[in-house]
Amino acid sequence: MAEDMLARWRRDEEKLNRDDAAAKAKGTMVGRYIQHPHADGYAYYKIVGTTSRSAQIEVIEIGDAWVLPAWGRKTNIPLAKARMMLNQRDTINEFHRRATDWWSQQTLGSIVHYDNGFGQYVRGEIIEHQGMKQMLPIALVGEWRPHDLGQRRADGSVYYGPQVNWILNKEPMQPHSSNMVECPTHRPSGAQAPSTLSPVSWEPSAPTPVQEALAALMRQVAAVQAVLNVSLGTDPEDNVKTVRTALDKARQLLTAA
Repeated sequence: MAEDMLARWRRDEEKLNRDDAAAKAKGTMVGRYIQHPHADGYAYYKIVGTTSRSAQIEVIEIGDAWVLPAWGRKTNIPLAKARMMLNQRDTINEFHRRATDWWSQQTLGSIVHYDNGFGQYVRGEIIEHQGMKQMLPIALVGEWRPHDLGQRRADGSVYYGPQVNWILNKEPMQPHSSNMVECPTHRPSGAQAPSTLSPVSWEPSAPTPVQEALAALMRQVAAVQAVLNVSLGTDPEDNVKTVRTALDKARQLLTAA
């Protein structure tokens, strides 16, 4: 049932966009739609007529079929307001269209760079993933800070920043083209072209003897904490046995150390 509703929603949305595109191509506002934020989505209205000063709109029952209380199912709004809302939607759609077009024009295997800001870049290779051209992150270049890379915790384990994990996990990505250095409209956030920079190592330096000693102690602490993390029931006698057993195991761990 839910799948049928979703499929119908998609069909209605496709028809709505086709009618909107046809009206736009003809240079008329009649037949186009406007959308207004409401609740957790949008209320959709189609422009069914215009005068020199106003636009007549009717609600479109699509998706959640929201109806604005102030507009009802049918009303007139200032023509300038309707034009402004159409221009706003067209601008956003054009923004996304350009991004999609840029990605589709990329050559498989070429190297590109995602601008993370502040002169930090993620280098990637163009691949095809899920039917789209995307970037497979392969290296970090630029002015990355230590906490963005690999940090060694007290127990000896290493924490990696999110961008490093993109590379380690081989996560394809498709950011907006405005964030891609190779896009003609992009303005790099660093002084140097990222294509000229060498990869940054994200691995932390080898632990010192003091750090190794601390790591061993922290692992011991974790083991003791795990043993002492007991679950108690409703029977006091059983609880006494459970706690005593946990303490005995903890003492054994501490003695062995």
